[in-house]
Amino acid sequence: RDLSGVLLAPRLTEKSASQNEHGRYTFVIRRNATKYDVRDAVSLLFKVTPRKVTMVNRAPRTSHWRAKGRDVVVPGMKKANVFLKKGDRIDLV
Repeated sequence: RDLSGVLLAPRLTEKSASQNEHGRYTFVIRRNATKYDVRDAVSLLFKVTPRKVTMVNRAPRTSHWRAKGRDVVVPGMKKANVFLKKGDRIDLV
């Protein structure tokens, strides 16, 4: 398996940054990635032990843009929440 392209980017939002202190990290991942791919990629790249991985698949949607008077497609994404073993940390910045 090629695990180099599983994690596309860390998801750095205000909510995810507050969860980092408790050992929960959020990543944008490939659409066809599985929990086992994410677990193995995190342990390989960051040298930490993931305790649990949950995934959320956000579907693309259309939104009406009032200023221009047209519909806009908001792209979807797949993200993974990685819970680490107590004492492990990932330095994302």
